[in-house]
Amino acid sequence: MQPRAPISATTLLVALLLFVAGAGLVALLAPVVSAWNTRTLRAERGWAQTPAQTVQTRAAQLERLSQYTWIDRKTGVVAVPIERAMQLYVQESNAESGR
Repeated sequence: MQPRAPISATTLLVALLLFVAGAGLVALLAPVVSAWNTRTLRAERGWAQTPAQTVQTRAAQLERLSQYTWIDRKTGVVAVPIERAMQLYVQESNAESGR
């Protein structure tokens, strides 16, 4: 086995600079990614910037969940109120299990 050649100062400096550059890039991108994830979660959960906006958003969601609305008139797809949809699901499940 041959002895290893010593690592040069230039090699160490380049490795250190690459490490620092990578860490700096992560430090710069982390807040951006975090903010994007926060916005995405807020949108998915119906949260808004202020409590008043959140209340308005929740009210709109509840109204949408409690109404019949057309999804696609051509194919006859309708959004059913959530309570009615749950009743229909239970009825269909009971009918299938009774076969």
